[in-house]
Amino acid sequence: MKLTIFFFLFLIGGIYLVKENIFLEASFIYLLGLLLVLFSIFGLSFSLADQIKENFNLTYKQKDYFVIVIWILLVIILVSSYENYIKYQTYQLSINNKEITTKVDSVKYEKRGKLAPHLYFYYSYKVNGEQYHFSKENKEGFGIWQKILVKYAPDNPSNHKVLELKKEKPLPTTPKKH
Repeated sequence: MKLTIFFFLFLIGGIYLVKENIFLEASFIYLLGLLLVLFSIFGLSFSLADQIKENFNLTYKQKDYFVIVIWILLVIILVSSYENYIKYQTYQLSINNKEITTKVDSVKYEKRGKLAPHLYFYYSYKVNGEQYHFSKENKEGFGIWQKILVKYAPDNPSNHKVLELKKEKPLPTTPKKH
């Protein structure tokens, strides 16, 4: 029983780390949360299967089936929860957002992972006294110091979307009649 509680707490901790860091790019804490979730799914399935085996006097072969069934159920529950959380955050961003104007801090070519180098732009913005720093692939061709519009969810400012500010067109003038 103590082992089951231990793995369950690891699962809750891992889910919390993933939830809090999901929208931060290349976050070590997010990866740690994913590892905790995977570790706890594995351990929790064996721990629960052991308890079921002891309570119902099952054979080891039956215990193995319970391990597989519990593992599959936990994975299905976590994947559907993750998917619903992403949908919820996207929905929150679309209906309940605030806007802030910021600028592109820098533009650099970087090699991330095994991919060829790509152009990335770096930007930051401040919400409620906390500074958020991000980088994204520069598909839009943003330049240094270019103003950008960031739409963010007030309850989770790291959930955001970058938009280019439209350049103002000069008003058409009519030629003066002489």
